[in-house]
Amino acid sequence: MNCKEAEKNITCFIKDELGEKEQEKFIVHMKDCPGCMEELSIQYLVFEGLNRLEEGGTFDLRGELDKKLESTYSGILRRKSLNRWFFAAEICAIVAFAIFSQLILF
Repeated sequence: MNCKEAEKNITCFIKDELGEKEQEKFIVHMKDCPGCMEELSIQYLVFEGLNRLEEGGTFDLRGELDKKLESTYSGILRRKSLNRWFFAAEICAIVAFAIFSQLILF
């Protein structure tokens, strides 16, 4: 993902409107691009700050943004890992079925 695409996706990320692949590309880009990360921080602070001012109370928006980035990326990595396990289980089931079928035939 380049900077132009990343900046275009900032609002969608804040509103949780990006798909998993786009989220991953977005977060990887943010980790590698200080300029885009600064723009994300500004937009997040404005978006969430305005919402929070209406509610009142105190908040740590920078900390919350860091947590949002980290939890979103961790979720992506967990889903990828789970998908790998499901794929491995499917392969094992296919191999077991093939072996079982051969044993029955002979």
